[in-house]
Amino acid sequence: RGKVIDKDITLEKLAKRDNNQCQICGLFVDWTDYEIRDHKKICGNFYPSKDHIIPLSCGGLHSWNNVQLAHRICNSRKQNKAI
Repeated sequence: RGKVIDKDITLEKLAKRDNNQCQICGLFVDWTDYEIRDHKKICGNFYPSKDHIIPLSCGGLHSWNNVQLAHRICNSRKQNKAI
């Protein structure tokens, strides 16, 4: 509410900026780690995701300087902590 959201941030652009590497563990993300079930894409643990360095729930913004590429599992384990 009342915060600017950068709608130009896409997973593909973030991956290009971060060289397809998870910024939490340092390993490469796996764009093929998914399956299609009932016409829905189910992503695996090593599929890329957007991680908010300072979580939105802690006052972080959805901006280029506050997002990084992360594996889904790394992002999930980080929860809403700033690391």
